[in-house]
Amino acid sequence: MVVIELVYIVVATLLFMFGSQRLSRWAISKGMNGPESLAKTVAMTWRFSEVAGAILILYILWVPILHLGSKGDWTVSGGGLAFFFAAAYTLLFGGLYVVASAFAGITCLKGDQIAYLNDMDMKMRSEGLR
Repeated sequence: MVVIELVYIVVATLLFMFGSQRLSRWAISKGMNGPESLAKTVAMTWRFSEVAGAILILYILWVPILHLGSKGDWTVSGGGLAFFFAAAYTLLFGGLYVVASAFAGITCLKGDQIAYLNDMDMKMRSEGLR
C-alpha cells in the first residue's frame, strides 16, 4: 500500500504542476492585456482552480486510496507508515496549494493584477517556461 501511495503522490504532484503551469499561462495571456476587472477575475479563477485541484488530489489520496477510517477514526489501509506519508504530504502540498492559493485568490482583489500578470509573464519568459 505504501508503494501505491508514493507512486500516486509523485504522479499526482507532477500532473498537478503541469496543469497549474498551463493554467497560469492561460491566466497571464487572458488577463494582462485587458481591463483590471478581467485580470482580477482571471487571477481568482486561476488561484481557486488550484485550490479545487489540490483538494481533489488530497481527497483521492485519503479516501479511495488509503480508505481513511477503515479500521477506526484515524486509521488507513497500509498502517502507520502510510498514514505518516499521507499526513506529511497533506501538510506540505495542502499548505502550499490549498492555503497559499486560497490566500492569493482572496487577496488578488486588493492588488494591481495587470502589473502582477505582466511580472509573471516576464519571469516565465526569462526562465524559458513560455
